[in-house]
Order: sequence, then structure tokens, then C-alpha cells
Amino acid sequence: MQVESTKPRWLDDEKEIKSLLNWFYQRVIKNSSRQNAPFKKLKNNFFPHNESGEQSWHFLLSLSPHFLLIKKNAKKDYYDFDWSGAKITLPLHNFSTLCYWLELDDSSDLTQWQLAVDQLIQANQFSLCCDISRLKKTPLLFSAFSHAEVLKQLFLMAENANSKSTLRELSARFFWGDSKLLDSKADWLMQVFPDLQFIRSKLVVNFYLPENYSAVLWIENQDTYYQLIEQSVEVLRHTALLYSAGFKLSSNKVRRLEQVVLHQSVDSLGEQQVFIDWLMGQSTVDLKCYFWGDLDYAGLAIFKAIKNNFSQLELFKPGYQAMLEMIKNGFGHPLEHRDKDKQIDPMTTGCDYADLEVLPLIRLKKRFFDQEGVELDKLTQF
Repeated sequence: MQVESTKPRWLDDEKEIKSLLNWFYQRVIKNSSRQNAPFKKLKNNFFPHNESGEQSWHFLLSLSPHFLLIKKNAKKDYYDFDWSGAKITLPLHNFSTLCYWLELDDSSDLTQWQLAVDQLIQANQFSLCCDISRLKKTPLLFSAFSHAEVLKQLFLMAENANSKSTLRELSARFFWGDSKLLDSKADWLMQVFPDLQFIRSKLVVNFYLPENYSAVLWIENQDTYYQLIEQSVEVLRHTALLYSAGFKLSSNKVRRLEQVVLHQSVDSLGEQQVFIDWLMGQSTVDLKCYFWGDLDYAGLAIFKAIKNNFSQLELFKPGYQAMLEMIKNGFGHPLEHRDKDKQIDPMTTGCDYADLEVLPLIRLKKRFFDQEGVELDKLTQF
């Protein structure tokens, strides 16, 4: 059905409907790469509970289905008004009409990207296999260049890529020297260009093995990892050390030998095959495994993510007890420091010690403490 671009004469007088359309506008602009049409469920008090509200509801219904999609709530309470719980959806192809009605700028990245894709298709400049529908749903943004210029480079890359190049190499060669533009786009690229070939990036696994070890300790931060190698800490005398590099080694790629590059510390004395077999989930040797990171929500989220791939993983109590003592004594930093209040509480991790002692104390004290602040020679005190 052809969408009518004529603005309804009553729209400026219907503040609730206009606020709804403004909400849709903001959602599309804010989430320009969204793949699904935005929707909103109306509450029972969305319109006034009188004849004016009933009239506004009928005006809103008149916009369906050519402009909005409206699905009434079949399970609403008997005494609720008809609009209570109704689901209102704005199809993305009607965004330009929405902007015209509201006299707002139709310059969302998604809209302009889709227009550039359509123009590229009409020009018929490229012949390689491409899923156009997936391509149109997700803009590839590069602030210094237009969508048309980015698309041209994207198709040139897809046509000229080979299996001997990494994604960062391709990104730098085709996107004006920026090697990181495509870092999070590997799966999307394979969906858009099924024949695209490139070398998947590998995880770098840094580890240290003492001569005899019966456990493995994951360490979040680089300084602590190196310091534990340099210093002789009694509680870790028989423990292998594994640098998690924040979230990087939480990927399930870490358990696939072809997806990792192994770097053993030159100071290591231990046999690496036992460690590698354990890392790949093929070990007959029972190595206990622990995690030690920052005492904050992000650190515990890393622990939770790694635990998804290593179910026996537990928190390293000597390290966490040392940090808990610090925040008990008021020496931690507040959650608002360095915008750490934006970290998301993992709620539960699957580890009793983390869920019943560590997280509750963080919530109570509203304090964090970084791993590097622990004096390593005092770990044995706990």
C-alpha cells in the first residue's frame, strides 16, 4: 500500500500522539543500526480517561496499517480502556514520513545508509554475491566519509579479499588506513558476503608454568600477572598463571587450538603439554582453576564469562579476601569514580563465594578496589 505523506490535520492538536511519534523519532535516531522496527506498548493512562481520550485513540487507529502497526491487547483487564497494552510499531520504511510530519531532520544513519545501498544497486557496479537485506539493516559508519564512499570500499574489499589476509589488514588497506573499523563486524561480513575469505583473528594466550603445578590462576590485569611471575609468592608456588587480558580470553575460542596463539613465559619451567591439554578440555589431569581480577562488577563479569567455558572455575580467595578487607575498612573507591557506576552488576556468577560474600559486600559498601593495590607478599595472611 502506498504511504500517504499528507500530514493529518488533527496531529498538532493531539499531544499524546505527537509525543508518541517524537518517541519513535528519538528511538530511530539513537539506535540507527537497529534491525527491528521500534515499538511501544501503551499504558492505561496514556490517553485521558474521557471522551477526548477515546477520540485520540480513534485518531491513532486511523494511522493503521498504512503508517503504524497497531496490535490490541487481547488480555487487557475488562475495565481498562481499549488502548491499554496495545502494541504500536513504526515500520522503518515510514521514518521519512514521520520526519516530514514532525518537521524534523530525516538524517538518521540508517535511512541515509539504506538510500546509499539502493543507489549502489541501481548503478549495478558490482556483481559479487551479496545479501542486500542484511547489508541494508546495519550501517558501517566512518565519520570522515560518506555512506556511498564507505559502501564502495566495502564492495572493493569483498571483491579483492583473499584467504591470506587478516580482517585488520583488509580494513587498513581498504578503509583509509583504519585497521580496527571491522573489528566487531566479522560475523556480519560473512553474512552479507558469503564468499568473503579472510584469516580470523586469533587469541593470544600468555601463561607461566612453574616446575610443578596442580592449579591454574586466571589473572585479569597485566601488571599483576607480570609481578606474580617476578615475585615468589608462597600461596602460588604450585600454580600456573594465565593472563586473561580483561574479557579477551572469555571467548570460547580459547578452547580451540586453531584459534589461539600460545606464548609461554621464558621464565617457565613446567611442561606445557599438560597445560595445553587442560586449556583445550582434553586433559586427564585434574587441574583446579581460579580467577583473580578487580573487585568491581566488570571484574566479576569477566569471571562469570570465563566460567561459562570453564565450569569448575572459582574465585581466588586469598586475593579477594585482601581486597574485601580494604573496602570493609573504607579504603575502596566509590562506584562513581571514573564512571564505574556504569558497570553492570552481574547479579549471580554460579560461584557461592562470589554470590554470597563478594557481591553482597560490594553492594553494601558501594566501593570497588583494583587488583593492583594488593601487596602480593601478604596474600598468605588470608
